[in-house]
Amino acid sequence: MVKWLFAIMTAMFLLSFYSNAQWEKANGGKELPDSTAISAILTKGNTVIAATATKGIYYSTNNGENWVQKNNGLEGLIEITALGLKGNQIFLGTIDGVYISTDNCETWNEKVSGMSGEGINCFLVINNNILAGTSSGIYMSTDNGNNWISKNQGITDYEWTGVNSLAIKGTTIFAGTTDGIYTTTNNGDNWTRKNFQDIVSSIVVHKNNIYISGDGVNTGVHVSTDNGSSWVDRNNGLDIAHSTKFYLLSYGDSVYAGASRTGVFMTNDNGNNWIPYSEGLSAYVQGNELMLASNDKYLFVGSKGATGFCNLWRLPFTDAQDTQAVNDDYYNSKILEINPNPVTDRLNLKIILPTDDIISIALIDILGNSTVIANREMKYKGENNISIPVSNLSAGTYYIRLVTSSGTIAGTVVIFR
Repeated sequence: MVKWLFAIMTAMFLLSFYSNAQWEKANGGKELPDSTAISAILTKGNTVIAATATKGIYYSTNNGENWVQKNNGLEGLIEITALGLKGNQIFLGTIDGVYISTDNCETWNEKVSGMSGEGINCFLVINNNILAGTSSGIYMSTDNGNNWISKNQGITDYEWTGVNSLAIKGTTIFAGTTDGIYTTTNNGDNWTRKNFQDIVSSIVVHKNNIYISGDGVNTGVHVSTDNGSSWVDRNNGLDIAHSTKFYLLSYGDSVYAGASRTGVFMTNDNGNNWIPYSEGLSAYVQGNELMLASNDKYLFVGSKGATGFCNLWRLPFTDAQDTQAVNDDYYNSKILEINPNPVTDRLNLKIILPTDDIISIALIDILGNSTVIANREMKYKGENNISIPVSNLSAGTYYIRLVTSSGTIAGTVVIFR
């Protein structure tokens, strides 16, 4: 419990220092109506396509400033579940098949030749081919979606295996399924099961690593550095006891996670630390299953069910990418000592600096309210002692954030009354 608390608090400190990012609504003044459940997001330059659970497709050419519905050919659809892009073709997956548009969503045509009514969970474009992960295995089209062929050799009981996510690293394709991870190096002709056999809801490749997320309580995020032969839990800063799904997105130097019930998180140190990235994002949106998308200007997050609220938000990437990587050695050092802990009247901090430095210190409650103790004050090499009266603060757990030129140090203190 203490370890979990420390992870969450550490992430909050890093967020409050490194980021001034603010999420903003991206529903075009309700042209994309409140309460609309967003089930998938696709970007192409400044164009954003939002798939919904019950209202079809919404289309924006200006990053969500304005929206129009584009459902010609989609009449009677129950739910859109996936979006994909191949050249000028937009692929749309539903609970019972595939539709394709070649005219910027003006018209849609059903393309299910070779399929058997499977629900579509994801798409992956590989050169001239496109893979579809379905509720019953994997299909491939080599002719722009006109025909589909089953590609399930090696997948155990593929008729009952849902494929939730697909990704590619070099010549290896990774499939995240309800039966774990499978890989292929020959375009799906043969699949090999890897050393992870729990449900996988999302998978991304970032630099040389593969990130996957589970489905369920205490599953979280796992990272492989050896092409899926082994996996390591990387959940420092994530609340895996409450988030049951993590939608993963790789962009630039960072990996982002849309965590159901707890919001958006970001890592840029190989998953060792996840930083909360939900400042300004409605708590009602965070409370639902989330999905992410990006272009070179914005990070987008969509929610599947914040009734009565905007369900599509955006964050300027100029803000999102301000976050710096954490130096693990510095982060884990003993630069900050806290005494006594718990405390009733006066908190004493001992700060041991390797060089003269300018520091900032803040005391933050669990709601994020901050009390500044020091704001860019000069301190000297060696031991620095700071005494803080806390008798005027309410009882509870507080987070201490110490910022130096070399990194951020996090600590916790409990105030008793």
